[in-house]
Amino acid sequence: MDPKDDPEARIRELERSLADVASTSELTSPTPRSTAGGRGSRTVVLVIAVGLAALAAGVAFFVVQRSGGRSPTSVSSTRVHGSRPSISTTTATPASQPLQRLYAVLPRAYTSNNCSPADSPNSQALATVECKKTSDPDSPTYAAFSLYPSAAALEKAFNNGVSEDTVTPCPHGGDSPGSWHTQAAPKIPSGSVLCGTYNNGPDLLWTQNKDLLIGDIQGPDINALYRFWQDL
Repeated sequence: MDPKDDPEARIRELERSLADVASTSELTSPTPRSTAGGRGSRTVVLVIAVGLAALAAGVAFFVVQRSGGRSPTSVSSTRVHGSRPSISTTTATPASQPLQRLYAVLPRAYTSNNCSPADSPNSQALATVECKKTSDPDSPTYAAFSLYPSAAALEKAFNNGVSEDTVTPCPHGGDSPGSWHTQAAPKIPSGSVLCGTYNNGPDLLWTQNKDLLIGDIQGPDINALYRFWQDL
């Protein structure tokens, strides 16, 4: 039988075409930290769902026409092999209490409008969000924040960040890792700060002790990251 006259053979041929399209659409995205986001390199497969759905519908129509209106006995479903991580805020599901607490202590300019729950948060964190650039053109290209349950857990997360980074001095000779403080209480540490590189890109990681918060910002220039952090 000619494959063109065999509905099941035609379906298998189209499925192979779909698999080839998906395999050539793989891109590697920027990687978040394990302390304030996910861990490890992410491979993102861009699948044009509408196009695939339309193609699948065309296959079904072709089979029905070939079989005289009868449904085929065995048709494999189209598989989506990956999805692009979404950073839009989901409004259908009420936010959990830890997530609400995290939003309440985020630095200014970061809100639920430009931050949303991370796809792969650190398992020790109570809540983690990843954020878009703010309205400030000098804002980092990537930012993430996590809320931890205790001072000990916060310190452990920061130390894990130190071990993951290639540590570099902070601008203006600041210690890295080191502590930071506010002008109102210059002798009381408000948290810790780390300057370094992560996955070959400039990275700044810091903790905010009173809120049990850890933040991570990444961008092309450590000096710009440091200035942005100081202005938060």
